[in-house]
Amino acid sequence: MTFRHLQEITTDRNEIIAAIKDQSELVELSDDQESVRRRRDKPEGEHDQVLADYKRRSVFIGNFPRYTTFDEIKNDYLALYGNIPSFVMRRAKSNQSFRGSIFATFETEELAREFLENPAAEDFYGVALERQMQLDYEKNRPPRTSGSSLLSSFISSVIHYDIPYDI
Repeated sequence: MTFRHLQEITTDRNEIIAAIKDQSELVELSDDQESVRRRRDKPEGEHDQVLADYKRRSVFIGNFPRYTTFDEIKNDYLALYGNIPSFVMRRAKSNQSFRGSIFATFETEELAREFLENPAAEDFYGVALERQMQLDYEKNRPPRTSGSSLLSSFISSVIHYDIPYDI
């Protein structure tokens, strides 16, 4: 297994194979079940167009305690607000520690806006969270001096399908 995040969730090969077979709408296993690739019936599309679509459907959520785990965000917070296909925990470059914020991508822009309007989503175990559309966050944040967007890097890795990944 070469995905560090996947190793944090499970190292059980059979569990990973079952999850991909039963639940993945984007990736599939090779015939020998040794590699993962993007499903051929879900073409990659224009990169800039796909990225713009993700950003329109994504919400910045900040002020999580820095010790918050992936499972707590996924199961104890995001699961309360419907099906959220993906989210990215923002991490420090120096030591990969959680920075206390995420980008959550909803199925539609309307669902993302409904989430922002929901007052219950402002609270995570008594901590007031900052929430805004990703495009608004990017417009209002201080300019970056170097490096590329974490979400751009993540999406680039997800939408390219010609590279086989070892399970």
